[in-house]
Amino acid sequence: MNVLDEFLRKKKIRGKKSTHANYKSTLSQYSEWIMNNTERGTLIDVSTTDIEEYLYHLSQDGYRTKSIRSQYTAIRSFYSWIEEQDSNSSEDFNLGKDSWESPCEYIKPSEMNILNNKEKSMKAEYGGENISLSSEEINQLIENVPEPVTRNKLLISIMAETGMRRHEARDVKIKKVRIDEGLVTIPDSKTGENRKGTFGSTTKSLLREWLIYGKRDGFKPSIRSDYLFLTTKSEKMSGKRINEIIKEAADNAGIQEVIGHDKRGNPRYKVTAHSLRHSFGMNLLEKGHDIRTIQEALGHEDVDTTEKYLGLDNKDVTDSIKAKGHFLD
Repeated sequence: MNVLDEFLRKKKIRGKKSTHANYKSTLSQYSEWIMNNTERGTLIDVSTTDIEEYLYHLSQDGYRTKSIRSQYTAIRSFYSWIEEQDSNSSEDFNLGKDSWESPCEYIKPSEMNILNNKEKSMKAEYGGENISLSSEEINQLIENVPEPVTRNKLLISIMAETGMRRHEARDVKIKKVRIDEGLVTIPDSKTGENRKGTFGSTTKSLLREWLIYGKRDGFKPSIRSDYLFLTTKSEKMSGKRINEIIKEAADNAGIQEVIGHDKRGNPRYKVTAHSLRHSFGMNLLEKGHDIRTIQEALGHEDVDTTEKYLGLDNKDVTDSIKAKGHFLD
């Protein structure tokens, strides 16, 4: 029995259509992250720390506090339902465990900054920070990718030039790429609406090599795959594999560093898929683009999220006004 499918089936029968759709989207995203980023075999095996790490991942990816709370509510509801079914000892519902309790049991939302909009730096709370890479470092990554070289060079190049999240890069379809115009339609996982990304000559050249000159055709699944990035065995690359490629390139280039540790003691690295996205945002800021443009380019839900993501505060605003002159001066 697939526990998540059964939970969603019950939600569909008993709840509103919109509620079911929201829970399905939220929990599918959560399930995929767990499978790709932990060693848990099923959602039943998830720990409290796993859920806290997932919520942290959402905050790092630019989700607003309200959105994170909403996701946590769905996750908690799912595990509460499992606990209720398990306690009823139904023969049709067997977790295969002598005892089980919800991993949400020991999570206290009132003590979690990411659920309560309390300002506390990522570095202070998680031992990590948003890292911005220079163009030189990104070029080093591109020149040190593992095999297959063309695919992986293109992956890093297009992510760095468009600010795609790794699961957005995973979901890009070939038909959404317009090489000559330097445009790609990004399937925005945050707002539910697609956004446009633009890229330059380096990415154009790699796209031509990958799509037009036949490098992609050498992958067996290419016959039936609509996706830009695939593997030798799968029609679509996983988000986990994307991060592995970027980390391996960073190791090869000699620019990888451990910048802290998570709550389980696992190292947090300087160069990740998220580093490329943050570097993209910081590059736009340094080139003088207005905050609204950067918000749209990153696919954030509001300007406040973008300001926090880029580490801006009110002093940045006042300093900028002073430097450029006051209205009546």
